[in-house]
Amino acid sequence: MFGDATPTMTDVHPEDVPTLSDRTLLERIRVFFGHAAGNMFSIVAAGVLIAVVLRSAGVGDTWLMAWFSALVLASVAVIFYEAWVHGQPLESVATARRLLRWRIVLGALVALLCGTAVFMLPQPGLHTEVAFLFLIVATVVTVGALSYAVVPAYYITLGLIGMAPMALYNGHAFVVSGDDFHLLLAVMAVVWLAVVLLKARRMSLTAIEAIELNERLKDAVEEQRRTKEYMSHMAMHDELTGLANRRYFEQVFLRTRSLAEREGSRFGVMSIDLNDFKPVNDRHGHAVGDVLLQTVASRLQKVIRASDFCARVGGDEFALIIDKVNADTDLDGMATKLRGVLAKPFLPLGISVATGASVGWALFPSDGNDMAPLLAVADKRMYAEKLAHRRAARARA
Repeated sequence: MFGDATPTMTDVHPEDVPTLSDRTLLERIRVFFGHAAGNMFSIVAAGVLIAVVLRSAGVGDTWLMAWFSALVLASVAVIFYEAWVHGQPLESVATARRLLRWRIVLGALVALLCGTAVFMLPQPGLHTEVAFLFLIVATVVTVGALSYAVVPAYYITLGLIGMAPMALYNGHAFVVSGDDFHLLLAVMAVVWLAVVLLKARRMSLTAIEAIELNERLKDAVEEQRRTKEYMSHMAMHDELTGLANRRYFEQVFLRTRSLAEREGSRFGVMSIDLNDFKPVNDRHGHAVGDVLLQTVASRLQKVIRASDFCARVGGDEFALIIDKVNADTDLDGMATKLRGVLAKPFLPLGISVATGASVGWALFPSDGNDMAPLLAVADKRMYAEKLAHRRAARARA
C-alpha cells in the first residue's frame, strides 16, 4: 500500500550530470536539425532557376539533367537523413557531434552543386546569366547561413563552398578576358560572403546565448524543485535514520484508518523501544548510539512488508503500522519476529553492543478507533514488557 514509504534523497554523481556547455551544444544541434525540409525545397526551387539560366546560356539538356538530378538527390538525402536523425536519442555529445558532421558534409555537397553551376556556362562574357547565377547562389548562401546560425561550422562551410566557386570563376574570367564586370562580381562575391558571415555570426551569438540562458533557467527551476523536494523530505523524515518522523506517521495513520473503515479491514499499530540504549550512549558515546539507531532502522525496514510503515517517533522509540492483519495473533507473531531481529548483537563502529527491544501492539478497531488510544494500548504493552526486562536484569545482577 505504501510502497517506498521512506524515500531518501537521490544521490547525484557529478560525473553523471552533463555540463552546461554540453547541454547547450546538444540543444543547439537539436535546433539545427529540423530545418531541412523547408530549406531543401527552397534549394530545389533555386536549382530550377539555375537550370533555367544555364539553359538560356546554351547548356545542353544532358548536362542540365545530370546536374539537376544530383542536386535533387542531395536534397532528398538531407531530408531523409534528418528524418532518421529525429528518431535517434540525441543525449550523447559524441553521438550528436558525429551526426552533425555528416549533416555538414551533405549540406556542403548541396552548396557545392549550387556554387559550381557557374562553371557549366559555355563561355565567359555572358553578363546577364552570370549575374543571375550570382544572385541565386548568394541568396541560397544567405538564407542557409541565417537559418542555421546556431552552428557556426555549418554556415561557414556553406558560405565558403557556395561563394568560392563564384569568386574563382569570375576571377578567372577577368584574367582571361580583362572584362571588369567579372572583376566586380569576383569582388562582390568575397564582400558578400564576408557580410553574410558577419551577420550570421551576430545572429549565432544571440541564438547561442538564448539557448544557454534557457539551459540556465532549466537549472534554476530544477534546483528549486530539488530544494523543495529536499525540504519536504526533511519535514517528513528523521534526519538520522531516514525513516518517517512522527508527523509523517500521523498522516499515514489517518490514510490507513480511512481505507480500513471503507474496506472494513483491520490494521495494527506497534510501539518499539530499545532496551538499555542509554548505557550505550553513556559508555561509548553518541556517535556509537547514532550508528546503532541507524542499524536498528535498517533491520526494521528489512523485516516489515512493503505495505507496512515504519517511523522513528522519539530518541530510541519507533512505531509501525502493520497493514491488513486478521487477528491479534498476527501482531503477536510480528512482535516476536521484531524482538528476535533486534536482539541480535550490533557492531556500530566495530564495537559489540548487545541490546534488544520491548515491543507493544494494538489492533484497529478492537483496541481503539484513533491514533492516541491505539498508541496508548501499544505503549502499555510495550512498557509492561520493558518493566519485565528490567526486573529480569536486576534479578541476574
